[in-house]
Amino acid sequence: TGAKTVPAGTDDPASPSGIFPSNGEITLTLQGVAEGSIYPVLYHNGGASTFLEIGDDGTPSETHYVGSQLNVMGGVLTEAPLPAPSTKQTIAAGATASYTVTGLLDDQAYRITLVAKDNVTVSGLTGTFVDNDENGAADAGASENTALIVNVNGTSQTGAKTVPAGTDDPASPSGVFPTNGEITFDVEGVAAGSVYPVIYHNGGASTFLEIGSTGVPSETYVVAAEVEVQ
Repeated sequence: TGAKTVPAGTDDPASPSGIFPSNGEITLTLQGVAEGSIYPVLYHNGGASTFLEIGDDGTPSETHYVGSQLNVMGGVLTEAPLPAPSTKQTIAAGATASYTVTGLLDDQAYRITLVAKDNVTVSGLTGTFVDNDENGAADAGASENTALIVNVNGTSQTGAKTVPAGTDDPASPSGVFPTNGEITFDVEGVAAGSVYPVIYHNGGASTFLEIGSTGVPSETYVVAAEVEVQ
């Protein structure tokens, strides 16, 4: 009927009903309720209680396994960001489109990447991305041939598809930090085509937007309105 724990916490550890595998296998289906991230944890049902018992350092004393992270809404930014403008921007080569993203966290490092339209399927503020080189990260495509980021938070850029660059260290990211929860940036047209600006937390295993096998990001992100260069 929908539960955070199966069997329930009232199950008797001395005589557990538990979940018994079939041919060594257990399957489960998870349904999202609201934005957020969780980890499924499977463990032996027994011990002093039905709960996962841990030591003083937080390490479980019972046999257990942590499943892959589940991101409801595909990890879309939960700090209530609002990219503006909210509708497609059409510009000529050499002209610029200005964006403002509000509702961000001032102490969080962000990254901005222009993703070629053919490499993302957009729905509202979310997207499903492609991973052509199968490295576990979204492939932005040759977006630099269509448009470039030329200004971030009032500071001119030499023209880049990604700010900060892909060489930025995710363990100690320079990133783009908001002021009063806001990041501004300008996108300049290069040649005909379309791109989507994608804003995401700069961190994780790499500086790139990490995605699962279905193309849904596992990192916190938001997709801003399309820029079409004519």
